[in-house]
Amino acid sequence: MFGLFKNIKSKLAKSELESTLKNADRLEQNDRFLIAYRIANQMATFMQQLKGLPVPSNEVDIILKSQLKEVATRRRSAITSLGEKNPQWVEAALLESFLVGLSGIFGKKVSDEMILLIMSWLKKNMSEKEFRKIFDKI
Repeated sequence: MFGLFKNIKSKLAKSELESTLKNADRLEQNDRFLIAYRIANQMATFMQQLKGLPVPSNEVDIILKSQLKEVATRRRSAITSLGEKNPQWVEAALLESFLVGLSGIFGKKVSDEMILLIMSWLKKNMSEKEFRKIFDKI
C-alpha cells in the first residue's frame, strides 16, 4: 500500500520536472542560458557540500533538508503573475527537482532519471566548455 503512494509521488515529481523543463524551453535563449549557468553552479555547490560524507547518513540528510528548504523558499518567493513563465521560478523549481533527485527519496531509478533530465537540459543551454568548467572541479 505505502509502495503505491511512493510510486504515485515519484511519477508526479518526474512529471512536474518534465513540465518545468517544457516551460524553461519556452523562455528566451538568454534567460535559458542564465538559468542553466546559475543552476549548474548551485548544483556544484550543493554536491561539494556533500562530498566525502557517508551516504546514507544523518549529516547528509540534514544538509539536503536544509538545501531543499532554502530552494523551496526561493521557488515560493518567485511566484508572480507570470506563474511558471517566471525565469526565477523556473530556476528554483529545477534546483528543487535536482535536490529531490539527489536525495533519492523516490528510489535510484527515478532519482537518476530526474538528474539526467536536468543535466541534459543544462548541456543543451550552455556550452560544453562552461559545463565542464563547473562540473570538472567536483
